[in-house]
Amino acid sequence: MVDDSADTATVSTVLAHDVIPRINLSKASRKQISTALDYLIKQPGTLLKGVSVATASSRIESAPRKYWKTLDPITKLGCKLSKNTLKELNKIFYLEPEPLPEVITDRSLLETFTTADLKKMARKQGLKGYAKFKKTELVDALAE
Repeated sequence: MVDDSADTATVSTVLAHDVIPRINLSKASRKQISTALDYLIKQPGTLLKGVSVATASSRIESAPRKYWKTLDPITKLGCKLSKNTLKELNKIFYLEPEPLPEVITDRSLLETFTTADLKKMARKQGLKGYAKFKKTELVDALAE
């Protein structure tokens, strides 16, 4: 028995491999990320051979991805995902980023910004002496 709901139709087309499911990486769970990576790695001719699903899933999940506008930050997570593999990832993952908060104190998010961006944030927050700070010092000061 099959009902005629939209969800059933979607599941049926995915199971029949007529359509590839798309996952919002901004909000995806670790299990969704892992399942999607596993699916991509098993595809013939994939560029993702040698990528550890467990390592990549863990590092992607712990990254501040809810603010990502592109998948480029994945290449800096140290999980064998490079610029060449982004085309593969774009087959399944898409992003709907949240707007950045006015004041950012999340260290992992701050580390993704350039030194110039961090100096702009420091200026907005009224920090003194920030012009001479290096990136790590800026991150430390802004994270407080």
